[in-house]
Amino acid sequence: MLKIPPDADVKIRHLRYIGSETDDPDDVVVMTRGEYRRKKQQAGSRAGILPHGGVTQVTVTLPDGRRSSGEAVCSRRENYSRSLGRMIAIGRALKGLE
Repeated sequence: MLKIPPDADVKIRHLRYIGSETDDPDDVVVMTRGEYRRKKQQAGSRAGILPHGGVTQVTVTLPDGRRSSGEAVCSRRENYSRSLGRMIAIGRALKGLE
């Protein structure tokens, strides 16, 4: 089982689909929740964060400078799970460091 070294720097980004269930898939935007909140405040957007699909990106940097990234993509037909996406993306990033 791969483990993250305690002194490693780990960065995680959760990207979600923004729009409505009826939107054309090409019109739906992928962004972080923070980006969505800022955009909604600026424009008063009525679009919401969709419960289906998303992307989790992880970057692991070791103290010796080695770096690896992993990504987990959730289908637009599946419910998004932050914890599952995080586990999959971290596992992929750690495999890149072997």
